[in-house]
Amino acid sequence: MRIEEIEIGSQVTLEVCRGDHKMEFKTEVVRTIEGCVLTDTVTHNNHVLKFDTQQVKVNLIAIDEGGGKLYIWENCIIRNIVNGGRKYHMIASPLDVKATNRREYFRVYAGLPGKARFGNKQEVYEVVVKDISQKGFALIYHQEIEYDKNPLVVLLVNESELSINIMGRIVRRVEIDDTHYLYGCRFEEENPAIQKFVSDRQREELKRTRGTDNTKKPLRK
Repeated sequence: MRIEEIEIGSQVTLEVCRGDHKMEFKTEVVRTIEGCVLTDTVTHNNHVLKFDTQQVKVNLIAIDEGGGKLYIWENCIIRNIVNGGRKYHMIASPLDVKATNRREYFRVYAGLPGKARFGNKQEVYEVVVKDISQKGFALIYHQEIEYDKNPLVVLLVNESELSINIMGRIVRRVEIDDTHYLYGCRFEEENPAIQKFVSDRQREELKRTRGTDNTKKPLRK
């Protein structure tokens, strides 16, 4: 699927990566041109954000709600333009991408307490499980933890919503503020309990979305 085949009016996500830092911004496609789309601008404190620097990588993510498929255009070129007196992000990509099973990338907010061990450390840390997907999970702890490169993390969660004892490997560490750090981990193997948890949460979110927004259009095939 080419980027200009995204349906006008579709909600898309800009995934902005800078080193280990990753942010996501929601926006809407308002016009398509060969090889690119125009979207509403992303603003912060009434200022339009700029993404056209060499320090960041921008991926465009679009979801086919009806088919449950996800499309990712990586390394997009993005520019801020003005057309007809209106500001847009112009996002370009020459790629013809294949659909991916959405559940593999779907991340659900967890907000659950857990216990974690990092690498060979004997200490057990009281963490918060921020989110979970079928690929991995993100933990938040109130201070920086020193460890060897890409260590294994053993995570234990014993809550009514989710009870698991799993392992993942740290792939990124992000300083959220002066007192909190996020640790992104990738699973070493598949876990049926995680798959069920993510699928159940995904169904709940889709029900909420469809119940509150009847204007979404499917992607063009």
